Amino acid sequence: EFVDFDVPVSRAAFAMIIGSALPDEALPVISDVEEGAIPDVPEDADYAEAVYRLYDAGVLTGNDEYGTFAPDSRITRGAAAALVSRMADPDLRVAVTALIVFIIVFLTTHYVSLGSMLVYAVFLIGTVILGQTGQFHMAQNYLWEMYAVAAFLTVLAIYRHRANIMRLVKGNENKTYISGKKKKE
Repeated sequence: EFVDFDVPVSRAAFAMIIGSALPDEALPVISDVEEGAIPDVPEDADYAEAVYRLYDAGVLTGNDEYGTFAPDSRITRGAAAALVSRMADPDLRVAVTALIVFIIVFLTTHYVSLGSMLVYAVFLIGTVILGQTGQFHMAQNYLWEMYAVAAFLTVLAIYRHRANIMRLVKGNENKTYISGKKKKE
């Protein structure tokens, strides 16, 4: 379907090419991105399945804090190299679940502190799930150490946010708005 190799390739076309290069076993799901969650990828687009497959596998991570893909823009050599590297080496793949949790919590509640604490909770849960499903390729005794470090970091994050937690409980935590202007609620 790609006949003119002298034309710059779009990000959507590149995703379709590399998305079909590897079998499903080589692209396990590490970030379950819901259909419709990528703002600029229509679910009925011919490239949507490839893009979601690569997001789910952590090969694609989005262009900005909203997780956009920019399907019609040209892919740069640097972006192409990064994608091919993530395809070849699964250790370079990024789980976007924590970022998505933060963005959803922040955009719905406007509490940065709540989003930050939930990111650590997702980090801990994700670490345990990935470890127990063999994604880290480690012996169980090393996994327990990694779980302990992840739990320590989670507890530390919650401890560091204890003042924010008290303000959240009392209902007087500061809200942050992207526009910088306080919205009427």
